[in-house]
Amino acid sequence: MKKAYTFTVFLILSTKVLFRQSTFETRDKIALSVDIKLTVVNEMYFYKYVLLNGQSAKQSVYKFEIHLSDSIDVDTQETPNNWEGVVFDEGRTLIRWRAGVDDLTGKFKDILRPQSSRDGFSLSAAVPPGIVDYYAEGWAPFPSFQEGEATDSIPGYTDLTPYGPGVVGKTIGPVQQPNLSSMTAFLETLISYTHRSVTLGWLGNDKTRERECEETMRGRDWYGKEEVGKLMRVGTSTATGIAE
Repeated sequence: MKKAYTFTVFLILSTKVLFRQSTFETRDKIALSVDIKLTVVNEMYFYKYVLLNGQSAKQSVYKFEIHLSDSIDVDTQETPNNWEGVVFDEGRTLIRWRAGVDDLTGKFKDILRPQSSRDGFSLSAAVPPGIVDYYAEGWAPFPSFQEGEATDSIPGYTDLTPYGPGVVGKTIGPVQQPNLSSMTAFLETLISYTHRSVTLGWLGNDKTRERECEETMRGRDWYGKEEVGKLMRVGTSTATGIAE
């Protein structure tokens, strides 16, 4: 009898958990691709994004964000009609666009529906490009709970990605560059970008890129030896001068 009682309690609790989980829908049912156009004018970099929500999408995109890895001064931000844009900086810069909402009807003024595209998302900064995260959400009703059960943390929802219940991808945005005063540092950065771009599928034939990386790495190693030799010669010269 005790085993039957335990099973019954477990069944009731499991049913309750399933019911609570069914009261929300994650916001990742979009098919987003992001195209980027980069222009440079007087050492200012202009990043223009075009969003496409593909045919397989089940939700319309209402939020799009660019997450930068550093605190970067964003000079301007442009926003599509009937969308709202804002820049946050809390140690790392976040650029966010959201579909505007009509105050009277409570409905979106505009939203990126499946099989449609939208441009007009842009920003400028005096910082050259690198690989950054983008984050987007499809529209779905906010989670609902019974009275007294509301929580800010919902497993499988709030922790679906590092930024929320949507979709994370990679694009191009402002990135503080490492110290490239030496040729070795420059080639090391170039190798890193190439490897990451190949992994993301941005570059073509993998074998061709592998050969290019190998050639770049040989150049890095050669310049590295040259720089070490220069340091040794400078060190010897300095030591000789001191001795004299």
